[in-house]
Amino acid sequence: MTTAEVKALLISVDPDVQRYDHDHKGSDAYTVWHEIGPIGLYGDGREEGSLHFQVDRFTKEEDEEIARQLLETLEEQDDIAVDYHVDYERDGYIHHIYDCEGI
Repeated sequence: MTTAEVKALLISVDPDVQRYDHDHKGSDAYTVWHEIGPIGLYGDGREEGSLHFQVDRFTKEEDEEIARQLLETLEEQDDIAVDYHVDYERDGYIHHIYDCEGI
């Protein structure tokens, strides 16, 4: 999986997604993503070119539609494994964390 493939997939859910940082200017919701690094070739069946990446959705709305769609879209991909967590930030945002491995 390449960074271009990750970007294209995320744009299909949130056209405003940004890489690394987002100038959300007081918006109630925004999405950022970044690659953590290559997974590499290992003896456990992982393929060369695999990518570890994280997607973060910040929203002030409970049960927000784009947060739900991001999880569904990532889970539907045969070449992506996702570990999902939710955290609450002191600035009022609900932080949806999608820790992913794509092959």
